[in-house]
Amino acid sequence: VEQARRQHEGFVIDYRLIGEPVRIIRHTARYAGRENGHGADLWNGFLEDITAFRRTQNDLERSQLLQNMGRLSAGIAHEINTPIQFIGDNLHFLAEAWEALCAQYRHLLEIVRQAALEPTTNAASQAGMSFILTEAPDAIRQSLDGIERISALISAMRDFSHLDERRMAAVDLNRAVQSVLTLLRNELKYTVDVQTELDPSLPEVYCSVDEISQAIINLLINAGDSIKEKIEKGLYRRGQISVRTRAMDEWVEISISDDAMGIPADIQPHIFERFFTTKRYTDAKGTGQGLAMVKAIVEQHHRGKLTFQTEIGQGTTFMLQIPVGGSAQKED
Repeated sequence: VEQARRQHEGFVIDYRLIGEPVRIIRHTARYAGRENGHGADLWNGFLEDITAFRRTQNDLERSQLLQNMGRLSAGIAHEINTPIQFIGDNLHFLAEAWEALCAQYRHLLEIVRQAALEPTTNAASQAGMSFILTEAPDAIRQSLDGIERISALISAMRDFSHLDERRMAAVDLNRAVQSVLTLLRNELKYTVDVQTELDPSLPEVYCSVDEISQAIINLLINAGDSIKEKIEKGLYRRGQISVRTRAMDEWVEISISDDAMGIPADIQPHIFERFFTTKRYTDAKGTGQGLAMVKAIVEQHHRGKLTFQTEIGQGTTFMLQIPVGGSAQKED
């Protein structure tokens, strides 16, 4: 301010007002000289609340970051996928070759036994071979399982590699659910057991898979946070999330259930309001936009239905219903 007065310039200062909620006030002013030429300093300026603007700005920056991460992950997934395929193919070959080798070895031992010949190897060597014959197949199977998990993660990354696209297309929502669960496995595995009941007869749905996947992610993260809260209160050690899909005439329903805290009655009318959150002072540090975004995606962008059922201390179920044919117009 003193520098602005000396140089006859303006200034812009943002103040953070600590409270509930935190507000950001911008003070803009320009030096207007002295009263009557020699009196007190005069300033022309104003105060404005820019809290909503700053939140929107932060959201845009976060969206840009996610977009860039998506582009990077697509390239990384492609580069990883090729050597993973080589490793997987070679492990399958080794598994088949090992089975054939073991069969030949056992056949030779049987010939030796029937001929009443003395094996050329001692008992210790035979014990070592027995150990190898038992453990090596398990090692190969575990390696193959690890490769399959990595391949599934890469596939999920590729599905999410274009977060900025909102194209409408025929989508397998069961695959979308599985991709989301693959990506969130590390987020949930320490506190949550996840069960799935995916309708194998589910028809393809005309929708934006990126947006529907984002809605599922938000609901799963909310469920996981609620379970963590219940664990921290000592009410149990692990929670459970159930994800189900089912066909309903011209609709497809995705339901996500948890056995966590439930939603208090006084909060229920506000959960879909933008910037409303109960996590402001928790480790989850919510922004209050997750459920508002889910509602906009389901009801505004896809002309679907979003409902929930909840019971205090027992948990909550969110139901997303999307029209199979898609009511929204296809975007160019």
